[in-house]
Amino acid sequence: VHLQHWLTDKRARDQFLIQCSVDLEIYWNIGAGHLKPELFDHRTVKLIDFSVGEKYLVSYSEYDRKGAALKIFDVKSGEVKMVIERSQGEHATGGIAGIFQVSWPIFRWSGRNDDKYFARIGKNAIYIYETKTFGLIDNEPLKAENVMDFCWSPTDPVIALFVPTDADEMQPARVSLIHVPNKEELKKKNLNGVRDCKMFWQSNGEYLAVLFNQFIGTRNTTYQRFVIFGIKDPGIPVEDFELENENDMIIAFSWEPKGQRFAVIHALDQRQNVNFYSVIKAHNRFQFSKLVTLEVEQAAIERFMATNIEWSPTGRYVATIRTLSDDLDVRQEEFQEGVMIWSFFGVLLYQIPRRHFTQV
Repeated sequence: VHLQHWLTDKRARDQFLIQCSVDLEIYWNIGAGHLKPELFDHRTVKLIDFSVGEKYLVSYSEYDRKGAALKIFDVKSGEVKMVIERSQGEHATGGIAGIFQVSWPIFRWSGRNDDKYFARIGKNAIYIYETKTFGLIDNEPLKAENVMDFCWSPTDPVIALFVPTDADEMQPARVSLIHVPNKEELKKKNLNGVRDCKMFWQSNGEYLAVLFNQFIGTRNTTYQRFVIFGIKDPGIPVEDFELENENDMIIAFSWEPKGQRFAVIHALDQRQNVNFYSVIKAHNRFQFSKLVTLEVEQAAIERFMATNIEWSPTGRYVATIRTLSDDLDVRQEEFQEGVMIWSFFGVLLYQIPRRHFTQV
C-alpha cells in the first residue's frame, strides 16, 4: 500500500498495513528492530488513502452500522480527526475499485507535505477544509456551478477547477485558478465547446497544461488542443498550444521534472510519434519550441504503440510505455506491452517487452 511513496521516505519509515476481519492496523519502523502498531477503528473498511505528507489516513466504509462513511485518522496517534456520515448521492460520481458509485480518493490533498488543506468535490461546489480545525474554510464551500473536476498545485495552495460548457452551450467552459484559503480567483480561461479536459501540473507548480476536446461547428467534429498557464509569471499568462497536424490523436502528455520541457505522444491511424518541446519565455509571454521527434521508424519495432510516457527524475531519459490497460482503439493482441527507454536526443537505449505489463 502506498508503495511508491513510503519506499522513498526521507526518514526511512518502512510502513505497511494489515487488515484482519473488520480491523485495520498500520505499522511503521521507529528504530532498528522495532515496529509500532496503531489500530484504526472503522468497521468494514473498503478503501483507504494517505495524505501527501502521510500524516493522515482516510478510510471509507460501505456498511458501517453507525453510518460513518468516511473517517480521517491521525497516523501517529490513531485519533479520529474527522467523520463524514453517509449521505445518499453525496459521493456518487462513478464506480472505481469495485465500489459502486464512489470516486476514490474522495479527498484530494494540497501538494505540499505540510498536509494543511484538503478538498472534495460536491454538487455545484468544492468543499475545502483545513487540518488545523478539520472544518470548512470560512464555514462554507467554494461555489462553482456544474464543476466537474479540480486538482491542487504540487507546490502551492492553489486549486485548478474545470467547469464544462452547459447543455445549451450558452455558457462557455472554463478553467479557474483559485488561491486557498482566501478563495481568490487568480486567473480564468474560457473555452468554447468543451465538455471535458485533463489537467497536468509541472512538478514545481510553474506551469499548468490543460488538454481538452473542442467541438467544432455541428459538434460532429472535435479537435484536441492545449492551453498552458504560466503560473509563476506576472499576470499568469495563458498560451494556446496545438500540434502541427490537428487531426492527430493525443495519447499522453508529460512535463519534464522540475523543467520547462514536455513530451506529447500523438498518433494518426496507427502511426505514432513522440514530440519534445521547450517553453521559451519573452516579454511576459511564452512560446513553444520543438526540440526533437521520435518516429515509429526510429523505434525499429512494429508491434509497439505507447499508452503513456514517463521522464526520469533528472530529465535525461524518457520511457515510452504500453500497459495492458489502455484506451487505444486497437485489438489488444495486435500490439505488445513493454517499455522503451530513450535518451533525450532520441536514441533508443533499451527495450523491455513484457506481456501483461501494467506499471513501471
